[in-house]
Amino acid sequence: MQVNVRWHDEEVPRPGGGGTYVRQVAWIVSEDIGEDRVRYLAYLGANPRVTKDLKLEFGALYPELEVDWDELETLVEKPKTRVQDLTYDELAFRMRSILGEHEYEMDAVDTEFGRGWHRPLKELEKLLGSPSVIARFERTSGSVFRYLCESHPDYAYAVLKVRLLLESRTDELSALVKGEAKFGKGGKARERRDYYVKALQYHVGGG
Repeated sequence: MQVNVRWHDEEVPRPGGGGTYVRQVAWIVSEDIGEDRVRYLAYLGANPRVTKDLKLEFGALYPELEVDWDELETLVEKPKTRVQDLTYDELAFRMRSILGEHEYEMDAVDTEFGRGWHRPLKELEKLLGSPSVIARFERTSGSVFRYLCESHPDYAYAVLKVRLLLESRTDELSALVKGEAKFGKGGKARERRDYYVKALQYHVGGG
């Protein structure tokens, strides 16, 4: 029997309610390659660590298994999602978990992006917690992100900024933030919306 690590998607409630989101979690498993059998032995969660206590408990429960703990420590180093490979829809649906993978806390990013008076990421997360809303967006515009660009450019703009942040496109993100400063706190709503639309057209062609 070979002891290994497997990653699986897990659906969990969003903080504060408002639906669920999917994150990746790790399990320690034993694999019988010859018989194509997998036995799930220990749940490690979304941020797994190989600790002394884990080794002691695992050894007590499964004394018959030989474990290469150095190898397992390497395997639990969670692979970060390549944001460049994601569509804008995929990024919008998985923002909280992907930001977490890259060591960002979504609520903190949201506060910074919203300048303390607006919470676009939190609002969008709540909106996309409804399957009926998602279905309506997709029926209307063909994709969720395209609908956001057409009807809620503030949310689409926030998703764009998340992409720039995660792709380390610092100069582009800084330029957007600098451009926002002229609108002040919560004022000039029409001018602000026009700015979002122009930024989306420039960076993603409007969706």
